[in-house]
Amino acid sequence: MKKIRRSISMLLVLFTLCGLVSFGALAGTNPSANVQNGDIWRYGATIGSHTVDDDFDTALGAGDVRLSQQVIADNDNGSFDVELKVQGGAGIKAVPEEAVVFLLDESGSIGTAQWTQLRTACVAMLDSMRSDVNAYFGIVKFGTTASTSLNLTNNRALVRSTLSNLSYGAGNTNLLAGLNMAEQVLNTFTGNGPKHIVLITDGSPNTGGTAAQCIQKVGQLKSSGIYIYAAGFGASVSVSFINQLASNSESSVYASSASQLNNLLALPVTGYGAAITNNATRGVAVNMGSDIDFVSIISNNGGGASVTAVNGTLYWDPGSEDLTSVRTLVYRIQMRLTALDQGFKPVGSSAVLSYVDNNGRSRSEKFDIPKVQMVSSVTVIFRDWDGRVLDTQSVKKGTAAVAPANPKRTGYTFTGWDLPFSNITAHTTVTAQYTVNYYNVNFVDWDGVVLKTERVAFGAAATPPADPRRYGYTFTGWDPADFTITAEADLTVTAQYEINYYDVVFVDWDGNVLKTERVAFGSSATAPADPGRTGYTFIGWDPADFTVITEDDLTVTALYKINIYTVSFYKQSQDSNNSIAKTPYATQQVTYNELIDWTKISAGKNAVWYVTDGKTYGAKFDPNTPITGDLKLAVKDQNSNQQ
Repeated sequence: MKKIRRSISMLLVLFTLCGLVSFGALAGTNPSANVQNGDIWRYGATIGSHTVDDDFDTALGAGDVRLSQQVIADNDNGSFDVELKVQGGAGIKAVPEEAVVFLLDESGSIGTAQWTQLRTACVAMLDSMRSDVNAYFGIVKFGTTASTSLNLTNNRALVRSTLSNLSYGAGNTNLLAGLNMAEQVLNTFTGNGPKHIVLITDGSPNTGGTAAQCIQKVGQLKSSGIYIYAAGFGASVSVSFINQLASNSESSVYASSASQLNNLLALPVTGYGAAITNNATRGVAVNMGSDIDFVSIISNNGGGASVTAVNGTLYWDPGSEDLTSVRTLVYRIQMRLTALDQGFKPVGSSAVLSYVDNNGRSRSEKFDIPKVQMVSSVTVIFRDWDGRVLDTQSVKKGTAAVAPANPKRTGYTFTGWDLPFSNITAHTTVTAQYTVNYYNVNFVDWDGVVLKTERVAFGAAATPPADPRRYGYTFTGWDPADFTITAEADLTVTAQYEINYYDVVFVDWDGNVLKTERVAFGSSATAPADPGRTGYTFIGWDPADFTVITEDDLTVTALYKINIYTVSFYKQSQDSNNSIAKTPYATQQVTYNELIDWTKISAGKNAVWYVTDGKTYGAKFDPNTPITGDLKLAVKDQNSNQQ
C-alpha cells in the first residue's frame, strides 16, 4: 500500500444503475443450450431491434433514454459477445447521488492534537467533493463504544460544522462497533447511488472484536455493496490490516501522522476506481456478477463516451459531451463464463436511471431487467438457531448437501434440520432444530427431606412449595434464591432458617425480676446468683430445667422453704435464783414468724421468760413475739421448777 495514494475516487460513484446484467446459476449442458445468437434481454416493450422503457414514447424526446442488450455471438469456448446499446434523446445528464459515512477513530492513542488534524482533513475532503453531487453524509465515532454524531444529510454546511466541532472522547479501539454503527447509518439511505465508508484510524482494535472479526465484518459490508476507503496513520497502525479493510488497493492510504491526512484526503474525487476519470461519475453501471469474467471491450462507437470495466462492473460514461441530440452508442463486450458447462436462463430484476433533462427537470425511470443467472451450482447455508452460519456449501443442482457436525446449544438437544437437503434444487438455508431439555428442581428441607420435585424446562423457573416449618426456627427463604435452570443439571434448592431466640426471665417469689436473658432455641440460660429471703431458705428454681429452651419465652421463679427454728426452754438453777440450768428442760420447733405453742410448755405463757445465752438472763421476752430465729428462753418463776 502506498503511503500517499493519489486516488480516492472510489468514494463517490455518483451515478449508478445497479444490476443491469448479473450472472448466477441454473442447470444446463453448455452456454449455447440457452443463450443463442440474436437473443435480446429486454428492459421493456420492444421497438424495432431494441427495447425501451414502458414509460417512454415511441419517438425519443428530450430527456428520454433507451437501453438494450443483445447476444451477438456464442464463441463456443465459454465466452460470448454482447452488444450493449444506449440510446438517448437530447439533454441527457446524469444526476449524481450517493451516501458517505465518515467513520473516525477517537481512541486514547489519537490525542487531542491529532484529533484536531483529523477533523481538519475530513473538512478538506468534504470541501474537495463536487458541488453538483447530491451526496448524503453521516458521521460515526468509535472509541470504547461507537456513537452517531450525525445522521445522513445532504446539508453540507451542517456536515462541515459538525466535523469542525466534533468532540473527542478517547477510550479503547472498538472498530467492530464502529463498523456496525456505520452500516446502520448507511441503511437509512433511500437513494439509488452507491454507499461508502471513509474509515480513519491509527491502530488495530483492542476491544469489542478482534482484527479478524473486523475483517470478516468488512467482507460482509463489501458483499452488500458498501465501498470502504481505509486511511491509516501513525507508527502503530498495521499497513496489512488497513489493506484488508479497504475495498481494493486504490482505496487504502497510509500517512505517518495525522498532519499528512490533510493533503492526502483533500484530493479531487473524480470517479470510481482508477479506470474511470473525469465525467465517469455520470453514466450507467452494469453489474456483470461474480459468475462472469469480463474479457474485453470489442468495439466502441460511442464517440466521446466510453464503457469501462472495474471489478466486474461495466460503466457507461457519456464523456465530455452530454447527449444534446438523439444518438445511439453501441458497445460490444466479450464475457466468459466461470464454469464452461453451465447454462443460463433469465431471472427478473429492476434498476433505476436518474438524470436531468434539457429543461432542468429531474427524471427517474425504472427499467424491468431480466438477469441471466447461472444456476447449476446452488448455495446451501446451514445456520444455527440464532442465525449463526455453521457451514456454507456450493452443491450441484439435484445433489445432496452434507450436514456439518451436529451443533450444540446449552440446555437443548439437537433434533435435526428444518429442511431436507438430499436433493437441492435452489439456494437453500437449513436451520438447526432443537428441543428444550428438562431438569428436576428438588426443594428439600434442612434435614434433606424432599418437600417438592418439579420438572422444569431449561431457562424456566420452578415454583417453590409452601414455606416449610421447623421447630424453634423461622423460615427465611431458599438457597439458591433463583430457581431458574441455567445449567445443564438438576437443581437442589434447600430451605433456609434462622434460629429463634427467647427471653428467659428469672423472677423472685414476689415477681421481682432478678435477670432476663435472650437465649437461642435449644440452648440453656444461666441462672443468677441464688437470691435470699428473710425467714426462708432458697431451694432452687421452677422450672428446675432451663438448659433446653423451646418455642416460648420462659419465666423461672425462685423457690424457697420456710425456716423452722428451735426454741430451747431453760429452768432456773436450783443452786441460785440467778443461775440457769445447764440443759434445757424442753425444746419446740417453731416456723418462722409463728408464735410459740405455750400449751406445750409446762411453765406456760404466763411465766416470766427471759432471753438467755444458756448462762445468764437477758432481756425479758414477750410470749406473743413471733419467732424469727433459734431462741433460748429461761424462766424465773419458781413455781415452774415444780415440774
